[in-house]
Amino acid sequence: KTQERKPGISESTPNESQNDSDWRGLEVIAVGLPRTGTLSLKAALEALGISSLHVYDIERQPKLAELWRKIAEDEVASPESIHAVDWDGVFRGYRAAVGYPAALYYKELLRKYPGARVIVTTRGLDGWFESAERTVFRLPSVLLSFPAYLSTLVFHQHALVSMHLALDKARKWFEGDRRRGIIDREKTIERHRSHLDSIIQHINPRRAILFYQIEQGWGPLCKFLMCEQPDQPFPRVGSHDEYAQQLLMAQLLGWAILACAGATTMLVASTLMRGGKSK
Repeated sequence: KTQERKPGISESTPNESQNDSDWRGLEVIAVGLPRTGTLSLKAALEALGISSLHVYDIERQPKLAELWRKIAEDEVASPESIHAVDWDGVFRGYRAAVGYPAALYYKELLRKYPGARVIVTTRGLDGWFESAERTVFRLPSVLLSFPAYLSTLVFHQHALVSMHLALDKARKWFEGDRRRGIIDREKTIERHRSHLDSIIQHINPRRAILFYQIEQGWGPLCKFLMCEQPDQPFPRVGSHDEYAQQLLMAQLLGWAILACAGATTMLVASTLMRGGKSK
């Protein structure tokens, strides 16, 4: 099954026309946490011709989900393994890493790509938590619940669920248990503040950095990237209503699969019974 694409955004794949010798590593690292406008930023960067890896792409490419799951699981098993990750292999062909899960590894990426420009997407923390509570904080608990789990198996999304759970263990960015949908508001907001403070502490003062809110539109972004502003509206995608609808669809698909399986079983049983009576 092909997943529906959001208006204003396309699935990003590595630039296959770009030879390995032409690729110079990541040019932009966007380190905002989920629900800070990273999907809109991805769409904006791609409108500017900058191919960007975001969890939106990983959701549609199981091999990428498996790759990130392995990075996280290896780190949990042996923290030193993170120093051996082939980041060039992860991002080759992409010009930008945007948001989760790359944002959880910003320290490693800043060291690996010292020339990359850094964008920190931000929003009011109370509004951020409310949005996350209705969406990403619910994701694993919904996808692991019956019948949504059936749809993840049928449509090969179990790799995505495993990736989220592995990353939660390796680089937890909230307080609580997403498996059970239990999140501590105050401690999670404090973790978000610590994330922003840590970024500031680890950024070289000479590195180009932009603290950015999606509501600011093209102006600050294009000035920061030193490019012309496109003649099109700034993309706004990934609202919490859209996200919640996706979670609901996963549950409905699970029920539909279950209903079809039940109907098929009854049909087969009925056919067998009729066949037995006719003998």
